[in-house]
Parts: sequence; structure tokens; C-alpha cells
Amino acid sequence: MKTLCNYPLILIFSLLSTVNYGQVQQTNRQVMDLAIQTNKNKEIVNKYFQMWNTGDSNIADEILSQDYVDYAHPEIHGHESVKQSLVKIRNMFPDFQITIETIISEKNKVAVLGKVFRTKQGKETISEVIWLVTIVDDKMKDLQTGVVSVK
Repeated sequence: MKTLCNYPLILIFSLLSTVNYGQVQQTNRQVMDLAIQTNKNKEIVNKYFQMWNTGDSNIADEILSQDYVDYAHPEIHGHESVKQSLVKIRNMFPDFQITIETIISEKNKVAVLGKVFRTKQGKETISEVIWLVTIVDDKMKDLQTGVVSVK
């Protein structure tokens, strides 16, 4: 029976480094996959705000899941109700704009801090808002909204 003592040290270190290198490669691959998904999730959420800024309702079909829910507006479920709301808001506030100040993504959640700008009857209103988005299968599944301040 051979033990590790019978093998040259260089061979033992070579075997150990191969095992560790394989584990490092797998861990690096997982980190890279997570980073890619995280960036993809941020892009999806950026497109959502682009939709509101431009009024392009076709974006809804691309980024929203069939059972999408906006918890701040329980009447909004799915693509069609989002499109209707988009038209309504853009007609009420033609200068409606959302700016993203901070966007953070972790696993399937994306958190956004931003500002909503709109003018009604000549008075500009700025709301600081936090959104929390859940992404499933590369689509927005739901949106939660919290208003921080209104000026």
C-alpha cells in the first residue's frame, strides 16, 4: 500500500493545486454568471423607466411578465393595463420623466432610488421614490413603490 509519503512532494502539491484551482474556477464561473445576471436585471429595470420616459408601450411586452403586478397600483396587472396607464400618465403629464440616481441588484431583486418629475397646471412636482423590483425568467414580475418625499 502506498501512502502520500511515498510520492514526491512536487506531485502532491501539484495534485492539491489542481483540486483547488478547479474549485476556484467553478467559484469564479458562478460569480461571473451572477454578475452577468445582475447586470441583465438592471438593464431590464432601466428599460422599464425608459418606457415611462419615452411613452414607448412596446417595451412592456419585452420586459414584463404576463402576471406582472404593481403593488402601489393594484388595478395594474399585466401588459395591457401598464400600457393603458402609460398613455394616461403621459397625456396628463407630457413632461413626465424619471431619473435613476442609484440602482442596486442582488440575485432576482433590483432596488432603485430615483426622482419623478412632472408639471401640472404650471407647477413642477418632484417626488423622490424607491422602487423594489422582482425579476423572474428575465421579466419583471412585480414592482413595489415607496415615496420618500414630494416637493
